[in-house]
This record gives sequence, structure tokens and C-alpha cells, in this order.
Amino acid sequence: MNYVKNNLKFLRKKEALTQEQLATKIGVKRAMIGAYEEGRAEPRLHTLQHLAAYFQVRLDDFVNKDLSGSSSIPKADISGAQLRILPVVVDGTDERELGTLVPVKASAGYLSGYGDADYIGALPRFSMPFPELPQDRTYRVFQIRGESMLPIKPGS
Repeated sequence: MNYVKNNLKFLRKKEALTQEQLATKIGVKRAMIGAYEEGRAEPRLHTLQHLAAYFQVRLDDFVNKDLSGSSSIPKADISGAQLRILPVVVDGTDERELGTLVPVKASAGYLSGYGDADYIGALPRFSMPFPELPQDRTYRVFQIRGESMLPIKPGS
């Protein structure tokens, strides 16, 4: 369920803002705020990001939770203090990023070590020879178990 329209109206009124004031603060037209609140339009991702940052709520909460039913809305950490930096393995000869193979079967993610530079650096590395995949990106490959990533079959 999409909670954007209800959360937007709730948070705007909680801050005692008119649609015009909020529109000015986040750089959109007043009519767009009205359209979002009435469900006639859905904000683009960058607008959702601006709204979540303005109200200091997590984007995930803004989109997926009914914030009007909460007695206290958890504030998002917009300082970046909780960001994780994932290490990237680079080929020392030509500075190309290499993919890593995580030898642990995972259920939709890593089990441990995702932010440990030594752990990532010790994983097997390879270059992906697929022209469809951009070469300026980082890829990580891991086997999956269970049905957490259907339609991909377990053991893939």
C-alpha cells in the first residue's frame, strides 16, 4: 500500500504548513502538492527524497508506513552518521573494479562481513565479461538458499 498521500498531508499539517509553503520549501509548484495529497499524481523519486529529508523521516517509512498512527515518528539520521561504506576491490594494474564472489549462501543478502574491508578484500575476484553490464560498476555474486529470492531457484 502506498502511504505517500496520507503521510504528506499529515506531516504538512503537523508542521502547520500550507501547500504553498511546503511547495516553496522543496521546490515544486503548489498544485503538485495538492495532486500528491489527493492521489492524482505520485511524486518522482527525487521529490520523495526532498520530502523525506524536509520532514526528517526515513524515505522507507514515508512511503511504506502510516505515520499518522504513530505517537512518535522516528526521525531519520540525515547527517549520514549511520551510512555504511562497502569496500570495492580494484585491479591494481589498471584500476578496474572487480566483482567479488561471496562463498556464503545467503538469504537475500550477506550474513556477515559486508562492511569489513579485509573480508571483502579476501574474497575471490573476477572480471565480468558481459558487454550488457557497465564496466564502471561494482558487482558482488553470492549463492542463495531458500525461497527468499523467487523466481530465482534456490542454489543459483
